[in-house]
Amino acid sequence: MQFTLDDEKRKLADNGFCLDLSGYYAGFTDDISGETSNVIICHDCSLSVVRALPGIFPDGIGLHSMFNNDDKTSCCEFAWKFDDNMEVLIGDGKGGWVPREGN
Repeated sequence: MQFTLDDEKRKLADNGFCLDLSGYYAGFTDDISGETSNVIICHDCSLSVVRALPGIFPDGIGLHSMFNNDDKTSCCEFAWKFDDNMEVLIGDGKGGWVPREGN
């Protein structure tokens, strides 16, 4: 897993999620201390989350860019990039790219 440092110098998983968890009194997480927690998950675990919540993360919208992808393959169906004509391509889930609907 590759990491990037954000402005607060936290390690963030490349193409992963940083979930800021803030709770409430008697909630699943109770932040009575006044502090919030961060959960950083890798790309593969992020895929499990977005596939489990299709109403929040629909297919074909492109959730993370692949600008630094030297081998030209997509990692998942949530990846996106521009083609040579600046049209958006979406990962097909098999390593390829397809035009985004509505380009």
